[in-house]
Amino acid sequence: MRGSFPGIRGYNAGPVGLFRRLPTFSARGPQAALVYSAAVQLLPRGATFATSFVVDETLGLGSTGAVLAARDTARGGAQVALKVLRPELAADDDLRARFRREAMILQQLDDPAIVAVHTHGEAPLTSGGLPLPYLVMERLHGRTLRGVLGDGPQSLDDVLAWLVPVARALERTHAAGVLHGDLKPDNLFLTASGPRLVDFGSAKVHGFPRLTATGELAGTPRYMAPEVIAGARELDARADVYALGVTVFECVSGRAPFTARHPGRLLTEIMSGDAPSLAQLDPALTSIAAVVARAMARDPRARFESTETFARALARSLTGTTSPAPDRGDQGP
Repeated sequence: MRGSFPGIRGYNAGPVGLFRRLPTFSARGPQAALVYSAAVQLLPRGATFATSFVVDETLGLGSTGAVLAARDTARGGAQVALKVLRPELAADDDLRARFRREAMILQQLDDPAIVAVHTHGEAPLTSGGLPLPYLVMERLHGRTLRGVLGDGPQSLDDVLAWLVPVARALERTHAAGVLHGDLKPDNLFLTASGPRLVDFGSAKVHGFPRLTATGELAGTPRYMAPEVIAGARELDARADVYALGVTVFECVSGRAPFTARHPGRLLTEIMSGDAPSLAQLDPALTSIAAVVARAMARDPRARFESTETFARALARSLTGTTSPAPDRGDQGP
């Protein structure tokens, strides 16, 4: 196995790649309206931020910040996406560190299946105000995988179309000593030029100190590997393999493998590892059922060692040329 990654527990990434603490899983109704109002007031349409960025609209919302569509007047009006911390949280050193670290990670991971960060910095909303950390990213045009799943389950061919490049990008990410830490349909963006991985705010970085208090979780529980929930001190690439397996399960079946709504019961289901078989849910998925189940194995030693190995096994299972038995480079320790 590759080197392991120190566990970093902290904020739960929201559906647009910003952060909120457990046990809040989503903002709906009046709560969502309040967050939306906060984002609009933060930087309304037409506002200028950090000298050169003119806001067009709010793209995504979270309890600690917003992702905004903007134009960079310093680059001839180039379209960008701004990720900005809310001003009332500007004194939170942990959140500030997360913004800086996410920018550093994304700038180092140059891969077509990973969202590109052009620059990052800090700037106040008003003269004399506390500077807010921000990231300037490529503006993506398309839909999140979560949005696509609103239309129903994906075909196996459609799953492979995004899985193969994403698995390859994750392989390079892991080789660089980084775990994504929050793989899920919300953080996969499908564009005309291919998929993009977004939101590395919950990433685990080999050799970096823990950024948050002990006893908290980083990531989204429904896609979180059992060893992450259990608070393992060291994690490796198989935590991302697990989350990718859960995502594939949801894409092809139209439902999550663990469905409890109460946070405590959900974590218990995940820790038990008793997910339904894809073959039982839909006999048409029998050919890939064992492959996906192996990616989601409760024991990380029973999983595929890498995301690319998982993707290759899934592709081969569709042709009937092999079973999900381990192949070279596929063994755990």
